Formats: sequence, structure tokens, C-alpha cells
Amino acid sequence: MMYALVSPACGLCGAMLPEFAAAAARLEVVLVSAVDGYGGDGLPVVVDPDVFDRNDIPWPPYVVVTDRARTVLAAGGAATPAQLEQILSGAEAAAPRREH
Repeated sequence: MMYALVSPACGLCGAMLPEFAAAAARLEVVLVSAVDGYGGDGLPVVVDPDVFDRNDIPWPPYVVVTDRARTVLAAGGAATPAQLEQILSGAEAAAPRREH
């Protein structure tokens, strides 16, 4: 699961929205905003007024990737496609391997 913490007033967030939508091909993506007014580009949006302060998030856009048990696998600022890819790759490397 990827949580993309965004803000309607954040230009970088708007620029990264297509990248967040593209990531939905790899994993479930939810946008999280502290205020209403964020168009999700087809992605679900959760509004939580205290999300940045409660989780010590420095600035948007910020991404948190978790496993099904909600254990954080990777997190960080995601202001560029390269930063987002680095976080996603880190999460994939940290994810427990499934035996077949």
C-alpha cells in the first residue's frame, strides 16, 4: 500500500499526481491530504487534518509504503519521479519474500 501525502496548494504534488496514478499499477495507492479540495486523478483521497503533524511529515509530497500488516517498508519525500522510484524500490527490497 502506498500513501501519498499531498496538499492542494503544493505545486510539486500536482506535478507528481500522474506518477502516483502510474504507481497504482504496482500497488494500491491512496492520497492523503490535510484539507479538502484535492482532486485524486482517479485515486482515492482521505482527508486527515492532523496527518502531517501527527506523523512528523516535513512537507508534501511525501510517500509511505507499507505491507499488508501496515509495517512501514519505505518512506520519504517524493518530489520527483526518481525519488518516488527510489522509495518504491526500497519498499520492494524490504518486503518479505513469499515462498512458492
